[in-house]
Amino acid sequence: MEKLTKITQPIFLIALVIGLLIVLKGFLIPFSYGLLIALIIYPICKKLENKRIPRSVAIFISIFIVMLVLGCVIFIFILQIKVLEKEIPELLIRFNVFLSDIQKWLVTNWGLSIIEQDNLISSTEKNLSTNIGKIITGSFSIAADTLFNIVVIPLYSILILYYRNILVDFVSALFGEKYIKNIPAILSETIHVYYNYIKGMVWVYFIVGILNSIGLLLLGVDYAILLGMATAFMTIIPYVGIIISSILPISLVWIETDNILYPLGVIGIFSIVQYLEANIIFPYIVGKQLGVNALVSITSIFIGGIIWGMSGMILFLPFVALLKIISAHVEILKPIHRLLNIPK
Repeated sequence: MEKLTKITQPIFLIALVIGLLIVLKGFLIPFSYGLLIALIIYPICKKLENKRIPRSVAIFISIFIVMLVLGCVIFIFILQIKVLEKEIPELLIRFNVFLSDIQKWLVTNWGLSIIEQDNLISSTEKNLSTNIGKIITGSFSIAADTLFNIVVIPLYSILILYYRNILVDFVSALFGEKYIKNIPAILSETIHVYYNYIKGMVWVYFIVGILNSIGLLLLGVDYAILLGMATAFMTIIPYVGIIISSILPISLVWIETDNILYPLGVIGIFSIVQYLEANIIFPYIVGKQLGVNALVSITSIFIGGIIWGMSGMILFLPFVALLKIISAHVEILKPIHRLLNIPK
């Protein structure tokens, strides 16, 4: 009975944690992003405070620097859209020609007449129109969530930095006197690890940019290096970034070559690179920077994706790195530290 209890207790605890992560994700996701940003910019904030700048002003300057970096990314995003706008008329001509060729091919090879094709398109449009309400509602919901997070995440970061002494006292009391002497070391290591996390992310985008550029160069795309690097760094913006940034090289190569195989080649290259980035490059590079082995890195990304979607894939690996730091200082968690550590 005792053996059964020892087995069921950890399973129950894991199930409870996963359940709480799912139920409270509306709060935990923006708070986790806020905590991540706060830990990353804490060294900047601390240096400013050491120069006798008031904490509130130091926090404002630190947040402003982060916003400036994000602003640069958004500026690149807007520039790409403006370049794409100039090519839209030519793209529409190419697209109409492409559709005409597809229709002819369907008539020749499948015996599907133009009238039948038009009827098929009309029925598809009707099905789409019946679901348009759901699509609009979903779009508004996503937009509202995004705007909410844009406001709430920086607010959490500001509050965490401002009240960090209270939070440290709370964590110290939570751990108890036995581990209170380890708190400064844990906090110091955490800040260092999260700095390495950002460094690892930069390396990932740089490597992805190189792979993108090589693929575009092989296809003979103009401005291949610029477009390859821009596409890589635009993946900072989930979903939308990669879609918008890839449209430009796809469009340019289609206009230049007048051959649909080249745009399909660009899509193929970006798809392969994105697969390598998600499953090999990101887990290995970032996991190494965080001091977590590749097996645990990949597993944490997959589990994070299942529980929190894209946010989980971004946040769970740093969580695992934090767990590794804590487990190194808590005797009962030493087996977890061995599991997460990179073998020498």
